[in-house]
Amino acid sequence: MNFETPVEPEKKPKRHMSTGQRLLFFLTAWLICLMPFLFWWNTWFGRQLTDKELVEYLNDEKKPRHIQHALVQLGERMGKHDVDVTRWYPELIRLATHHVEEVRIPVLALFGGADGMIPAEDIETFRAALTRNDVPHEIEVYPGAPHSFFDRKQEAFAAESADAWERTLAFLAARGGS
Repeated sequence: MNFETPVEPEKKPKRHMSTGQRLLFFLTAWLICLMPFLFWWNTWFGRQLTDKELVEYLNDEKKPRHIQHALVQLGERMGKHDVDVTRWYPELIRLATHHVEEVRIPVLALFGGADGMIPAEDIETFRAALTRNDVPHEIEVYPGAPHSFFDRKQEAFAAESADAWERTLAFLAARGGS
């Protein structure tokens, strides 16, 4: 019989990260999480802008994306029937003539002829500014139709709504949209 004492395997000393290595590890992990958020936050058009930020963004000549962001916000406000958005219409007309190409995009504008918030003179000023600056545009005024006839008064203005919908689909399809 062999009564040998069992030999325990040699224990290797545990390697510990130094404080500097730990700090670097956590800083790197933190940046990996933070950087995508910061990128998203600075480029996401869904982030709501205050009225003060809208003014700043609409006049930021150095960052066309700020102008685009503000325009998206104004479009969303129009979609929610925010009557205060009409105060921004002069800015929209000004931006239709903007010298930076990223700001000038094809325009489809569908107006109710009986819209008390958008006078016919403003529509014509808008049309003239777009034409003068070679901005591709299509403007249609539906006589007798009120503001937001396309959604809130769709039954009463079924023919106008159907035409507006067809124009919207054609406008998007011509630009690669679906």
